[in-house]
Amino acid sequence: MKKITLLLLTLCFGAISYAQTPVLTAIVDGDCSGGTPKLLEIYADGTVDFSLYSIENQTNANTSWGATQSLADLGTVTDDFVYITTSGSSDSMISEFPSVTSSQTLVSNTINLNGDDRIRIILTSDSSVVDQYGETDVDGTGKSWEYKDSYAKRVEGTSADSGFAEANWVYAGAGSLDGLGVCQGGTDTYEVLIGGVGTYTTTTTTTPEISITAPTDGATLASTTTSVTVSVSTTDFAVGATDAGLDGHIHWSIQENSDAAVDQAMKYDTNDETISVTSGNTYTVFMELRDNSHQPLSPEVNTSVTFSVEAGSNTVTPLTSATWKGYINTFNISDGAYQFGFEYGVADMQSTITDTYVKLQPNFGIWTAEASNAAWFDSSSGTQTPILNIEGNTFVENNDLAGSDLTFEGNVSAADLDAGYTAVAFIKALDPNNGYATVVNKSIDITSAGDFTVSATAAELVEGFIVQYGFAVTGPPADPATEDSLGSVVMGVEPAGSNTVTPLTSATWKGYINTFNISDGAYQFGFEYGVADMQSTITDTYVKLQPNFGIWTAEASNAAWFDSSSGTQTPILNIEGNTFVENNDLAGSDLTFEGNVSAADLDAGYTAVAFIKALDPNNGYATVVNKSIDITSAGDFTVSATAAELVEGFIVQYGFAVTGPPADPATEDSLGSVVMGDESTAGIDDQDLITLNMFPNPASDVLNISAQNTINTVEIYNVLGQKVIRMNVEDTSAEINVSNLNAGIYLIKYEINNRTSTKKFVKN
Repeated sequence: MKKITLLLLTLCFGAISYAQTPVLTAIVDGDCSGGTPKLLEIYADGTVDFSLYSIENQTNANTSWGATQSLADLGTVTDDFVYITTSGSSDSMISEFPSVTSSQTLVSNTINLNGDDRIRIILTSDSSVVDQYGETDVDGTGKSWEYKDSYAKRVEGTSADSGFAEANWVYAGAGSLDGLGVCQGGTDTYEVLIGGVGTYTTTTTTTPEISITAPTDGATLASTTTSVTVSVSTTDFAVGATDAGLDGHIHWSIQENSDAAVDQAMKYDTNDETISVTSGNTYTVFMELRDNSHQPLSPEVNTSVTFSVEAGSNTVTPLTSATWKGYINTFNISDGAYQFGFEYGVADMQSTITDTYVKLQPNFGIWTAEASNAAWFDSSSGTQTPILNIEGNTFVENNDLAGSDLTFEGNVSAADLDAGYTAVAFIKALDPNNGYATVVNKSIDITSAGDFTVSATAAELVEGFIVQYGFAVTGPPADPATEDSLGSVVMGVEPAGSNTVTPLTSATWKGYINTFNISDGAYQFGFEYGVADMQSTITDTYVKLQPNFGIWTAEASNAAWFDSSSGTQTPILNIEGNTFVENNDLAGSDLTFEGNVSAADLDAGYTAVAFIKALDPNNGYATVVNKSIDITSAGDFTVSATAAELVEGFIVQYGFAVTGPPADPATEDSLGSVVMGDESTAGIDDQDLITLNMFPNPASDVLNISAQNTINTVEIYNVLGQKVIRMNVEDTSAEINVSNLNAGIYLIKYEINNRTSTKKFVKN
């Protein structure tokens, strides 16, 4: 599956010298995963009726303007900022531009914009240009106005140009945002790095100003931070030496915690300053403009930021390099009374510890070693019957962890431990001054797959205590002959020669659409899509693949999808509808994807394949492996890829793709399908899962939902991917209050019988 960057446009309208006109004021091309977020800022001077305007772009070396998007949905705006975003950039938009709210945002997947493309605002009625960024018919690569992984901002006080006026923009230069942002592990958002959004004004500033642009006021930095870069900027105040004939210089100080502020060397420039910091401390940086006589301005012009560095904490995982120990405690099965304990070998306890995985099993060693010991077994009936339960502790002991917060976390990748045994992850503290009593014992059950976290505070892990973290498996001594049936708990990936998956393997399935011109096969765009919306049905007993019918109605009036000039709705794009499982744990091993097509009558206008893909996240998510086989006829299929191809760190996907034009839902019966497994065995639970009943839809105040089986949970997400409602239902029906939601399209994610699916509804 080809991954592409979907445009995140944030359109802010900046005031210009004449009223009722939109003005482009900033453009950003981010460097997060997939090249997001992307931002285009516009301001409305006076009252702007956006129904009169559209935006369109020129991509790469193209010389025609296209991808026209009406701005009518923005309504009428007076002296304020608005934004346009695409769903593909919603996550990075939320984290990198936190001040932008969904109420200000229009979602559009029409325009895709990169750092060498041009964009303009036009008057819809006659296509006259209101404002533009970038030279018409010119690829921006290598130009002064190129904004790849960078940004540009309009000069304050300049107006809409009815074209592109290069002198009216300030350019950061290509690559200025490379490796930066919260998404890259930085402390500053892109909003901070570009100097904020919505900063443009229609008039130039005449009052001296000073601002500290980094770090952010109120920021809390990671405990590992040892130095901080302080960035400062001034407006209408030239900084330099006292004899240079400039406006003045900067006096500044640093205050640590409640100590007195310490004056720093005077600044005769606006270059960054690097200061040393210590975990657990708070700092205030104060800066003030002074004239060439070292006197404060009148009125005084100063600013400050306060930030803190988190106190020290430790996080450990089961795969952390460490020395592991073993200890057994025993308890009467009859009454649970403690009997005795002793050190025991980790391997003897049937715990396997490696650099890549941890495997925990019941104890089999005691069964043979103590077979004739009446303290362990009752053999009076002629059979060997355990009378003691074993608490087998496999743990790391590290007293250096005392006096700090401690988190023990990991992921259980596989768990099938027999019901006669329990397994926990724990943090313990023993007091050597009190008979090595266990004074702290924090634990969490790990008998099912998933993430786990156990935490203890510095106040609990007192200096001088013995600190342990690890696992305990509790239950009776086990007969080695039963090893295969008693299961295990595994963290990490237990090595195996190869992996084999099938379409009926229990997994989380995803959907992604890629589109191509029908005329020339050229790739256009792609986006995530619901599996059910793609007309793929995934159950425990069968998989059914069909052409996509959803686009036909959803995009009926969209000229990017259909040509309606002849009076009929004619598709101009082919859809590659990918239904797949993404499991990166499969990287580094041979992989076989196999199954059986039980029925196939797909129309000749469509193709269906089974595939294995690998994407390289360090190379723009390029698809570096794509193995596929045709599945448009009944029979077995097999697709394979080697460990050498599925390199560790790659994103590994397996699944299906159905390719062809959007289909009219009225033709569903005639276009056929591809089925794996036995569709006839689909029970009522399967039907309930994919057909949640909702009414009314659209809804204004209350949305009613129902199903024949119990609905466990319901979550509602907006188009930006933000969760706005969550309900624990545990009933076959419920009423959801949606009165407080903004009008628009929402996604409902629901769970029935521990299986999840999604549907859409519209809020009036």
